[in-house]
Amino acid sequence: MLAEFDQVIQEHVRRITNEETHTHYLDLIQNELIHLLASAIRYEIVKKIKSAKYFSVILDCTPDASHQEQMSIIISYVDSSSSHVCIEESFLGFLDVNDTTGQGLFEVLENELNLLDLDIDDVRGQGYNNGSNMKGNQQGVQRRLLNVNPRAFYSACGCHSLNLTLCDMAKTCGKAKDFF
Repeated sequence: MLAEFDQVIQEHVRRITNEETHTHYLDLIQNELIHLLASAIRYEIVKKIKSAKYFSVILDCTPDASHQEQMSIIISYVDSSSSHVCIEESFLGFLDVNDTTGQGLFEVLENELNLLDLDIDDVRGQGYNNGSNMKGNQQGVQRRLLNVNPRAFYSACGCHSLNLTLCDMAKTCGKAKDFF
């Protein structure tokens, strides 16, 4: 795809395709380099989160192109690593989900926090979409996290609430529906 827009890449791909060159970085080493860079970035983010001690989790689920359910995890924390203290939100990745119940999603979250060596007792906030498996106050991820850590205050994701409001509004007005 890049070759379509970049003449240097186009020439590089042409040489590989015509077997004029045999050493290139379009195979396993490319993926290994990307993985190493991602790991280094993730390590630095986790180091900042641990330095802040307390953090919030933001989760959202959606199926990918192959219909595999994935959950994105974002950690919000106060970054005091420089002279300018600010609130950061860092995307840490997509997590495969096989069980979309509140229990299944909570287990994926709990496992990821363990892998990142982040203490679930240090969670001070949680934000999710408006699905009952996420925000449900009986069986949702919110309740399950509160059962483990009662200081993990829940707040509904404002963007999801706004999206639902806009969808409902658009359905009631033909002009708005056409506009959106």
